[in-house]
Parts: sequence; structure tokens; C-alpha cells
Amino acid sequence: MKEIDKYMTPSEATQKWDLPQDAIKNKLKPSIVGEDTLNEMIASGLIKYFQKPDGQRKEWIVSAEAMEKWFGKRKLTNREVLDKILEFDKALRNQHATLYEAHENTEVLSPERQALTDIIFETNKLIKLNLVKYEEISPKNEYDEWLESISEDDEEK
Repeated sequence: MKEIDKYMTPSEATQKWDLPQDAIKNKLKPSIVGEDTLNEMIASGLIKYFQKPDGQRKEWIVSAEAMEKWFGKRKLTNREVLDKILEFDKALRNQHATLYEAHENTEVLSPERQALTDIIFETNKLIKLNLVKYEEISPKNEYDEWLESISEDDEEK
């Protein structure tokens, strides 16, 4: 996570945490959470505001850490979960390709290498299962071709 992504407007925070706007606005009101609590969070760098000279309104910035303190860890969207699965799958495929190349001329893999290869294959099966579940709850998307290519790769092996 980039440093700048650790800080956001209340509007962005409501989107990321899937909360109503009032939930965050209320956390920034001294009349609701208390002046001392708000000042402690400002002093510790979890939140800050800007108010124009002679201005009435405060413009707030909240940190991800403040949001986690108030509402717990942010849940990943289906898309973020899928992206992480695909990233993990790519890393596993690269490991498998490296193992395969290293032992291309060897008929028998060492027990350690065989165990790792088995783990990679089992993990790929789980990834495919999760992608299928994702497909059941999501409309068709750009990963369709990728899913088909996985099936074709496995059929070739």
C-alpha cells in the first residue's frame, strides 16, 4: 500500500468500508464522541482537518488506521479477492515452471521437489474452485479467457 493510500476523505472511507456517510461523520463530531477523544486521535495523527480562516466547515482526512480502530479491518471486494488469487496463481505457475525446467531431464524428482509439485497442483485446484465460486456470484468478465486457458493447460498435462 502506498503511503498516500493510507489517508482518505470521509467520502472515500465510506466507499472503502461500505458504510453509510453518517457513520464516519458521527465519529468526527465532538458532541458525539467527545472533544478529548477527537483531540487524542488528532494528536496521534490518525485524523486531521483543515478549516479556512473564518470558515465554518472542517474538511477532514482520516487514516486507514483510524477507520480500523472505529470499524475494524476493511473487507476485500470480490474483485480484490480475485486479483489476489490470480496473483498467487501466477506465482505458483512460475514456481512450477522453474521446477519443471530444473528437472526436465530427470525422470524422478527428489521427494522435496515432488512434495512441492503436489502442493502446487493442489493449490491450483483450490484456486480454480474459488474462481468457479466467484463466477457463480459474478457476471461474466474478462477472466473468462484466463479460466479457459487454465483448463486447457491442465488437459494438456
